[in-house]
Amino acid sequence: MVREIAQMKDHGFQYWPVFLLEDDRHVGCAGLQIYDEEKRTYELGFYLRRAFWGRGFASEAARAVIDYGFSALGAEALFAGHHPLNEASRNVLLSVGFSYAGEALYPPTGIVEPTYLLSRPLND
Repeated sequence: MVREIAQMKDHGFQYWPVFLLEDDRHVGCAGLQIYDEEKRTYELGFYLRRAFWGRGFASEAARAVIDYGFSALGAEALFAGHHPLNEASRNVLLSVGFSYAGEALYPPTGIVEPTYLLSRPLND
């Protein structure tokens, strides 16, 4: 939590909590972190509690984060990755406009993960 608050203060973004509008239940979180500051590329991520999987919340949250990244932060591109067995995350990333960019080692887990890139829309 401390890291997220500091990142919001220092950079204008973080992983934000996601709640249901109807009853304020905590769904998960979604947001950005620095990926390549020099190239103005940020990493998008989303994490949902299992009870909320398959209900469209990840796509909705990802779209909101994408919009924020490009419109509020002026990002040139967004990067994302996921565990290689997580097809649902792959489907979400592809459905919101990301394109497969290859594979890369994710140091915190030591797992080689598929990666994706979404470039700034031309009309921005």
